[in-house]
Amino acid sequence: MGKTADADAAPQLLPAILGMKVNEDSFQCHAMQRVVGLGIHGAPFFGPIIPPKALHVKAPFSRPLLQCHRLLCTKASKGEDIASKARAFYRSLPHLVPQDFVEYFSVFEGFLPPLKDVNLPIREAIDTLIFNHLDALRPRMEGGLSPQAKAVLMRLAKGDRKMHSITKKESISQLQGRSIYKQLFEAGLIQKEKSRELPLKTHPKQRLKKSLRHYQVEDKIHFSSQFARFWFTFVAPHADLASMQRHLDFGFESHVSLAFELLSQSLLFHDLAPLEVVHKGSYWDKRHEIDLLLEVEDGRIIAGESKWKNRKVCKNILNALERKCDRAALHVTHFVLFSKSGFSKELERSQDARVWLYDLSEFERLRDD
Repeated sequence: MGKTADADAAPQLLPAILGMKVNEDSFQCHAMQRVVGLGIHGAPFFGPIIPPKALHVKAPFSRPLLQCHRLLCTKASKGEDIASKARAFYRSLPHLVPQDFVEYFSVFEGFLPPLKDVNLPIREAIDTLIFNHLDALRPRMEGGLSPQAKAVLMRLAKGDRKMHSITKKESISQLQGRSIYKQLFEAGLIQKEKSRELPLKTHPKQRLKKSLRHYQVEDKIHFSSQFARFWFTFVAPHADLASMQRHLDFGFESHVSLAFELLSQSLLFHDLAPLEVVHKGSYWDKRHEIDLLLEVEDGRIIAGESKWKNRKVCKNILNALERKCDRAALHVTHFVLFSKSGFSKELERSQDARVWLYDLSEFERLRDD
């Protein structure tokens, strides 16, 4: 994507969008009684400045911050699913080509409403709008979080999304874990995806193999916004800017891949409309993980994989998906593959009507339709 924005004006984008009165050299807020906050769901909100003492509490949140997040969640995400978020985001930045849209969405969805007239390469946009203003953003993203709550969010950002596994790995008791999750849910920072795995025990007296006796079906949690996920992946865990940038160099493509998975679901919902998707999301059990598993009201069951890789998707990906579905006893009628870099000739020449292929160009429909 070409750089068409005025480079000299770029550092002024954030304060301009926020509507803040700032000192050009230090980005200091002049309004000291009420200040525009930067919300994780994309809505600016007015909230009280949190006194420094309120940031050092035993509870996962200080009450003023929790109230601000509740207000934000109610205002920005009520009735809003990932498909509507994706469409709204793309329509606010219609000049982006699909690859840039996916990358911008993975960072800035939930950052500012709307992020308009920004046409910088993604890494320059991150530097300009995030890394150059860490001191202003950090209190809004981390203020009031206990060390345990912050640890849970950073573990979640690493990709470990099973609820009990996260708290266990952080040596957090079940009682404290429930309290932390409750407040993170209420604050609008995270949301739950229920497992569709059937319990291993079908009746109380059933005896399981010794290796399975301690296994439990677990729900997963997700960040409610991509910006929060970006923050707790690349900013919160690191003490200095150089470390943040090194980890961004190494981990950005992996970070984008989860957003691509969510956007792939959004596009599939779009193409299935007006039919209702009865069950949606991903699927996991003790042995298998499937990116997408949807049940449509007409009876079709669709399983899919999303690949954000710099190589074409080949037939072996489809074969692996079919095997996973068979082993998990999922009665799938259609298979869908999403690819950043297109598909092999073998897949493109396939006449199998059960298989649907989506490359990046298809995502323009989220903006245009």
